[in-house]
Amino acid sequence: MADSSSSNSASETGFPIAPLLERSRIESGGHLEIGVSVSGTAAVEENELDVLLRDDRLAPGEAIDLGIFVSGTGTVRENELSVFYDGTDLIDLDDPGVVRRSLAASSSGSNDATTDGGDGGSWPRSVTDARRDHAASLEWKPLGGNGRDEPVYLLEINTRTNAPPGRYAIPVVCTYRSESGIRQVERVPTIRVVGWRERWGTWIARGAIGLALVVAVAVLFVYLLPI
Repeated sequence: MADSSSSNSASETGFPIAPLLERSRIESGGHLEIGVSVSGTAAVEENELDVLLRDDRLAPGEAIDLGIFVSGTGTVRENELSVFYDGTDLIDLDDPGVVRRSLAASSSGSNDATTDGGDGGSWPRSVTDARRDHAASLEWKPLGGNGRDEPVYLLEINTRTNAPPGRYAIPVVCTYRSESGIRQVERVPTIRVVGWRERWGTWIARGAIGLALVVAVAVLFVYLLPI
């Protein structure tokens, strides 16, 4: 029997992104692309994709906090997450980060679903879980507090401490399949990695102005001081 405290801890901290990383040439010219593949029971017209960035301005070494929310899927039959990278300037490949994810219990009660922590909830088959060739493969665990039948992925992607300043597009492509057809939706959030000059330039300028005012007041005080 699995250690429930270990499962809870893993659910809180997330699972490593490393097993999902794939080197690929990204047509958009970006450094990072995220693919989500979902098979469900809802019609393709109902499917929607929302992508949220916690902060679009980062210092080198900070994590990209990205939320991916797939709705209008009905009962989820399969889901897969892939992270593609092209180039080594942006992502810290030694410690690429973690991912948390959630799916509500499947109403189908499929025999090939797994359970988490013995809570009786059954979970749809995840294609990602079939990748067992890496010791750190993602385990199928729910993200506590989310009770919807829709995939939610929360990624914390670490950037390199020497990542070049500039703007980086992060295409997120969701491919949804159901009996009514196939629908592909793309969202392209953009982050800006700021260098030290941009981060501290404003504060340095304000400090210099403040210091100049203090000196000016001191000189004026000395000048007006009666002898």
